[in-house]
Amino acid sequence: MEAGRFEWVHLLERESEVRAQLGQPPLVADADPYRSWQYRFGEGLDHDDFSHALLFRKSDGALVSISRSYSEPRMADEWFPRAETKVYVLKVEGQAPFPMRVRRLGGGTLLLAPGSSEWGKPVQQVVLIHESVLARFYPALAEQTGGSK
Repeated sequence: MEAGRFEWVHLLERESEVRAQLGQPPLVADADPYRSWQYRFGEGLDHDDFSHALLFRKSDGALVSISRSYSEPRMADEWFPRAETKVYVLKVEGQAPFPMRVRRLGGGTLLLAPGSSEWGKPVQQVVLIHESVLARFYPALAEQTGGSK
């Protein structure tokens, strides 16, 4: 990932394009109306852990989200410049408040740092998500940002 973008993806690529870049995923799971692909890249992962989770719309095969999970927390401040990033605190009844850094990248794409509200502290995960599916996966965030419903 460089300058807030995954090096090879901008979202809305088709499954065939992603497969050409990454190969066949070791794990595929269908949950209508989406299909999830999971990959294991890098060192230090347990046999059940995946570093990348990709989410496709089944109707057209378009990539709508990719998440990168790290086995060891890492600094991500370079991807979330203060001037381009807003911190939201998600409040869901019955759950503890959950902070998230959000950066709009253009083209309906958001970069998220779930669980992160402070610069200078490492993150466990980053998510690139198309705003059209934000309400489905992060309804409290979509409500606060005015994201698609």
